Amino acid sequence: MISLTNNLEEQKSDNMNDKIMSRKEVIDYLGISPSTLYRICNKDKILEYSRINRRKLFYKSNVDKMMEKYSSSKSMFDLIS
Repeated sequence: MISLTNNLEEQKSDNMNDKIMSRKEVIDYLGISPSTLYRICNKDKILEYSRINRRKLFYKSNVDKMMEKYSSSKSMFDLIS
C-alpha cells in the first residue's frame, strides 16, 4: 500500500502543472476521429489515459510525447492502420 501511495505522489508531482484534456479536446487537438482515438488507446495502447467513472481523461504531456515518438520515425497513422 505504501508503494502505491508513493507512486501516486510521484505521478501527481510530475503532472501537477500538466493540463488535463477530455476525449473531445484530444480529438480536436490531434485532428482525428473518435474511432482513431479508441484504437490508439484501447487496441494499440499507445496513449495512456485515466478513467474517472465513464470519462477518459488525458494529460496533455502524454499526448505530446506520443506525437513526438510516432511522428519522428514513423507516422502514427501508419502504425495504427
